[in-house]
Amino acid sequence: MEGKLSKRARPEKEEEMNVKQRKLDSWCRPRSETPAAVATPSRAGSWMLEELPDAASLRLKGTMRMDVRSKRKEEVVVIPDSDEERETVPKRSTKGILRVSAGRAAAVAGIHCYADVGEVFLELLYQDQPELLLADAQLAGVEVVSPQLERARLVEKSGEATGLEAALKAAQEAQNVEAAEGARSQLRDLVAKAKADGRITAEEAAELQQTLELEVNLDFGARHEDSAIERYEKKVGSKVYGQQQRVFLPMPVDGPQFAVCQAFPPPFISAVRPREEKPKEDQGARPLFFLTGYVDGLVDVQRDSPAPGAAATPLSTSHADETLVVEVKHRMGRIKDPPNIYDVVQLCSYCRALGCLRGDLVQCLRGKRDGEQLHVTRIDFSEGSPDRVGFDRHVLPNLYATCHAVYAAREDTAWRVKLLQAPPEERRQIVGQLCPHLDN
Repeated sequence: MEGKLSKRARPEKEEEMNVKQRKLDSWCRPRSETPAAVATPSRAGSWMLEELPDAASLRLKGTMRMDVRSKRKEEVVVIPDSDEERETVPKRSTKGILRVSAGRAAAVAGIHCYADVGEVFLELLYQDQPELLLADAQLAGVEVVSPQLERARLVEKSGEATGLEAALKAAQEAQNVEAAEGARSQLRDLVAKAKADGRITAEEAAELQQTLELEVNLDFGARHEDSAIERYEKKVGSKVYGQQQRVFLPMPVDGPQFAVCQAFPPPFISAVRPREEKPKEDQGARPLFFLTGYVDGLVDVQRDSPAPGAAATPLSTSHADETLVVEVKHRMGRIKDPPNIYDVVQLCSYCRALGCLRGDLVQCLRGKRDGEQLHVTRIDFSEGSPDRVGFDRHVLPNLYATCHAVYAAREDTAWRVKLLQAPPEERRQIVGQLCPHLDN
């Protein structure tokens, strides 16, 4: 693939992940082969109808990141600036139209080395379709659960509820990654004890541990985001605004090439982005999907200025003539340099949707010994830049291909049932038959 976007990989110790990412680095190569057909597995599991219709969200038992919301908001909330009151904006019916969040764009495009392809596809397939998921699960003879109820059930079944809640409380008070890791270690030990004592199965132990550790990681990042932004402001010499501004961009059915020319707003090439800039108006035509998300912030800087170094600079907005999108990532292990490819895709999605030519990817690592480390990578998404080329020519077409495949699957009951019945690896192959770019 042209450009650096294909070469930004997530370096990890696990050789399996390194091999997988190297494959993804060449994900744009043409494919002619099609995986062999997969036999339909036997029916298994149970279906708990009475508890599920009123659940806040649903997922197929055995999956971890799949999340099918049972209830939807009737309004889109736009926050033009973090200092303003929330403004509710009415929207026309978007029932059945897919939403692809910027944070999941790399996974949906097939270039996220840690994404479970089967779960990514299932989540899109049943997005805003909880009734369809329940009906298909009944046909397939598989179990659908509420993540909240399942978590509570496993915690209680483990017999270690008191210890687990205490470890979670300690994690919620953690001020550095060492303290957070200590809490996660306690969680692992308690789950392992419950498994060794036979109170939960190996599968249940893995699910419970992953669920609780994910809670710790997400909570840690959310609690320290304001601190990271304050340090970033000192480094960049300008105040961050527009925190949690919503992106909700309709992507036309005419295809990715048309979208590149017509869907994205024109860039602000000679001045900062107006702070009162309203979201792009829907032109009335039903889009294929929406590109969505919430940005961590926007910042105005001097055009073509370099990324801030280690030394802090005085706060100043004089001569600012360019707006950057700011995306903050809290690391639990180490700073990633170069950044993860999926983080670059997320930042590019926001920049393209908001008409910004560059963005700052801010990585924060809060250590006990070294304090809070902040690393800023300024990424260029201007016309002809390697990462812009990678997004427009490869990421965007793959988003379109996946969405088309999801709509086709929604019309094929037998195919959906086969997908639900399949174990994870076979599920990946089945999805790959419909979306070859996802079967890497």
